[in-house]
Amino acid sequence: MNDLYESPSSNLMMSPDLADTDFYVVSERKFLVLFLSTVGMYSAYWFYRNWKTYKTANDLAIWPIPRGIFSIFFVHSLFERIREKATSKQLDLFSNASNVATLYVVLTIVSSIMDRLSSRDYFEPYAGFVSVALVPVICLMLLKVQRVINKCEGDGDGALNANLTGLNYLWVFLGILVWCLVVLGLVVSFGIIDIEG
Repeated sequence: MNDLYESPSSNLMMSPDLADTDFYVVSERKFLVLFLSTVGMYSAYWFYRNWKTYKTANDLAIWPIPRGIFSIFFVHSLFERIREKATSKQLDLFSNASNVATLYVVLTIVSSIMDRLSSRDYFEPYAGFVSVALVPVICLMLLKVQRVINKCEGDGDGALNANLTGLNYLWVFLGILVWCLVVLGLVVSFGIIDIEG
């Protein structure tokens, strides 16, 4: 029998539907907006949330934050778990998980190297351009993985997590400022604008 004076209990952190998932559900539109506007920095959060959701769902003793920050060391493991879930749901969506993970690692390392070379004025302006050009390529690769996750979790549209929050808008705003600096740096590097004279 229910106690009439007991306050109702609820999970304020997640809706009941999101709490039942093994991986992080997010709509394609929201994913694209956050990834592209933050110049790819959203990927660290995306990996973190996938590991955090997986940890909670499976009661594992793993550390999601380092797995998000150092994603290149854990991407194969994450993608394999996503592939296993797709297979268990009889969805032949992610049979090439290992290849996609390897490509992600290679592109991320190349982008990082180009960024470092650019910051030291080596191979400028081409190193900076390659680094920036790889952002949408990595985005589209991870978006395909997100589609698999959404279908595995029974929410192909990602409707459970489709709305941008106030914090999301803050990240978008800060990301746009970073994009302005990146574009200005490339324009100056290619000599389109001369800021010295």
